[in-house]
Amino acid sequence: MLKWKSKGIQYRRLYRNEVIKIASIAGFLIVTSSIKAQSFSNNNTTVSEFFHKAETYYLLHQWEKAIPVYQEILSKQDTNSAAQYRLACIYEQLGKTQQGLFHIEKALSAHGSNTYYLYQKIRLLEINRQFEEAWIIHQNLISKEPRRPSRYIAAIQNCKERAAIPDMLNLTEHWIEQFGPSSYISKIRFECQKFLGQNQQAENELAQLVRDYPYIQEYQRMLESLNPTESINIDEKLLQISSSDKYAAELLKWVEGMENEMFNSFSDSLGYLVIPAELRPEIYKITSASAATRGNLIKANKIVWYTVNEDPSGYESWLFLLTLETHFKNQLNLRKIKEDIEMLFPFYVETPIEIEAIMKLFENKEDGSFWITLINSKNLPSLYLIEPAIYYAKKHNVALPYKDSWIRDLQNSPQQYHWLIEQIN
Repeated sequence: MLKWKSKGIQYRRLYRNEVIKIASIAGFLIVTSSIKAQSFSNNNTTVSEFFHKAETYYLLHQWEKAIPVYQEILSKQDTNSAAQYRLACIYEQLGKTQQGLFHIEKALSAHGSNTYYLYQKIRLLEINRQFEEAWIIHQNLISKEPRRPSRYIAAIQNCKERAAIPDMLNLTEHWIEQFGPSSYISKIRFECQKFLGQNQQAENELAQLVRDYPYIQEYQRMLESLNPTESINIDEKLLQISSSDKYAAELLKWVEGMENEMFNSFSDSLGYLVIPAELRPEIYKITSASAATRGNLIKANKIVWYTVNEDPSGYESWLFLLTLETHFKNQLNLRKIKEDIEMLFPFYVETPIEIEAIMKLFENKEDGSFWITLINSKNLPSLYLIEPAIYYAKKHNVALPYKDSWIRDLQNSPQQYHWLIEQIN
């Protein structure tokens, strides 16, 4: 059989198996509830009927109506794993990860090897930024069924969040063993090796793609990016800076002096670099600030999480993180930041109160007097309150009487916050 044809058949079979597995969950839930339907009735209503009602609410995304019906099932039948699973899914949607984890653990206590339950636990753990615990489950699932492409893709994403390049490269090797080379995997291996400064390995990895797909110009451009005249050994540069008495100033000068292409490669590779311990908090802080100044708020947001994880004592870093998460209106992360700030800085009592005001604003439960007072203040508000104040003003068509004064003060603030000027204008 021709090589391309055998590969086509192989992938069709893989995707067909994926569809069959996904469809089986619906059948599993119905069968689970039907088998147990004979065990109780409430006003002549069976478990199956309760489950049908709950599933209707669930499919309509009417979470608040679905919860009490599933709980009614569990009040009579606390081992009903299907109901526990659905509650875990609902609490994920509501941003209540702890309740979700409670229910998925209950489901797994009865069916510990159920793939869908395990992936639900992975999702909840990763939302809660417990990537290491989720990684253990990823490994277990891949070892049990190594012929599932989707499992590798999900695990690779986990590696990216953990900035764990050895694990990522190991996954790509297992993929190649199971499915052979692919452009998707080769690109991942190329980026990992490039970030590690292993240019020869990266070149070898990509050269095959260029030969196999000469009409895809992207691969040729990626290969050209390895030109030795444009590359530097970042690890050696960091070691050199760390030996300086003024390493913070040198880091700032080096990072801010990077051209955008170089900066993008460097900032994307932060999780893969061998960074001296004394430099890590400073390099994360400077790089996140530079990313924001260059207009890449998504990258700045990702890196500032590295900053607070590496050095939780930096209050200014937490406020910068708060500013960015406010911009993206991420209520779940805002709540986590509020809890962390309350724990780490118990005497900064105003900040958690103000975070609560931001969350209420995004939930359409805002306290108007709070925001009107803020908007009418001559003094520049706390930096993380500027954007939600503007959001409130635009939403309710309220003028900003002192916006010129705010802009002047922002221009004198740290450069990482200058992007807020555009929000005011």
